Amino acid sequence: MRMLSAFWLVLITVPAWAAEKPPSAADWPQWLGPERNGTSPQKGIPNSFPAEGLKLLWKSEKFGNAPAAVGHGQNASPVVAFDKVFCHGNPDGNYKREMLYCFSLTDGKTLWSYQIAKVGKGNVTPVIDLESGWLYTSSDTSGTDMDAQTTVACLDAKTGQKIWTAQLGKKGAGSPLLYNNLLIVPAGYCYGVPGTTKDLVVRDPALHVFDKKTGKTLWTWPEKEFQKIDPVSYRDARFDEWYAKLDKTSIWGGFSDASPIVLRVAGRDVILQSVRGYANTSYDNSAAAVDPQTGKQVRFYFGFNSFMTPLFLDGVLATVQFEDSPKSYGTPFQNKAFRPRWEKDVLVMDPCAWKMEGGANRRTFASPTGANGHVFMPGYGGVRAYEVATGKLAWHNKDCYWCDGPYTSPLYADGKVLILNPPVPFTKNEGILYIIDAANGKTIHKQNLCGATGSNPAIASGKLIVRDYEHGIYCYELVPAAKK
Repeated sequence: MRMLSAFWLVLITVPAWAAEKPPSAADWPQWLGPERNGTSPQKGIPNSFPAEGLKLLWKSEKFGNAPAAVGHGQNASPVVAFDKVFCHGNPDGNYKREMLYCFSLTDGKTLWSYQIAKVGKGNVTPVIDLESGWLYTSSDTSGTDMDAQTTVACLDAKTGQKIWTAQLGKKGAGSPLLYNNLLIVPAGYCYGVPGTTKDLVVRDPALHVFDKKTGKTLWTWPEKEFQKIDPVSYRDARFDEWYAKLDKTSIWGGFSDASPIVLRVAGRDVILQSVRGYANTSYDNSAAAVDPQTGKQVRFYFGFNSFMTPLFLDGVLATVQFEDSPKSYGTPFQNKAFRPRWEKDVLVMDPCAWKMEGGANRRTFASPTGANGHVFMPGYGGVRAYEVATGKLAWHNKDCYWCDGPYTSPLYADGKVLILNPPVPFTKNEGILYIIDAANGKTIHKQNLCGATGSNPAIASGKLIVRDYEHGIYCYELVPAAKK
């Protein structure tokens, strides 16, 4: 693997929200885990498993009541802290009564529950401040066709007691992010196209930022409705061709479903938030880099998947170009990589000179993970591993071959890639776990753990916690008790 140039060595790729001390294997406190990138410090995962597979330790009371199919809400993933498991659910179905549940990690007993909102889809994954013991989350009212308010809530994670709440109106919502004293909530409409390439606008704030202690709104991005965005940095002749054919008679927009991350480039932090519109083309799916202290937009980019969370590894930002429309140009669902760099106060995304080998991935709602110089990218046809420095395809596991693209993200722990996804045919009500050797891509274990699911698992204290649509939480022994 070639060395990065001296310039790129100034990139600091440790997540900016991570604590100075190493993450604990006992916690999975937010979307995609301790470092918000799908990795876990858990050790002791076996290289082989007995015929009976992972041992089921407990199953929660039923709190799900959704159809056994992805896309019907209840895609929230569990989080773990203080020996407790937290997860959203809709016990009444039909997006009514969105609840947050707290279970004992030891035996699965319900410790407390809290009604987040009267209406909500149950798609948001909470975030927990391990120092204060407070939990932050929000409801998701996107697409509910009801007169509902999106609620942001701060609770005591140990007792479920309300600390503060805020109302945002009817909006979509990704999973919130903690950054220093800030609570960053992705919720709102995206941009529209009223006329020309210079008139791209945002309809409603897509980011809402609060003081995490008081709930006071500090800023929103963008500041004003129909605010013009900055000139684009990712643009080519295909964009001009696509835009010339676009129907510009009406403004269109969509929700910000993706969950934000913080990029630290040359010692400076920005929030990266993916957004989307209704047209669902690659240029309709975009991302914005925003200053976390002021909310000022430093750049707007086209060609980003609007559902997944990009991965920042070894100075490279890995994502997927998402297209899901006959109007889309070129080859859809192309894996992409960029090298961020500063030009004065503008964060530029330079497309990598190489392309990830192995063809395009079909549509994916899942986020990549990575470790040891490799990106593990989910997509149509399985999981692919790429060398982050060159884009070379290291391996392609086709065992987990989805018929319509993955919804759950791969996780990395102890030299293994773990992913939970439906089987083929997709109509089966099963959630299949694949454990893959990260070195060679070979499947070392396959097991049906739950019903159909669109939620990411959590790894904590040697346990694997999963949830499905129709029931709730299942807790399995991932590391044998003798190895803990």
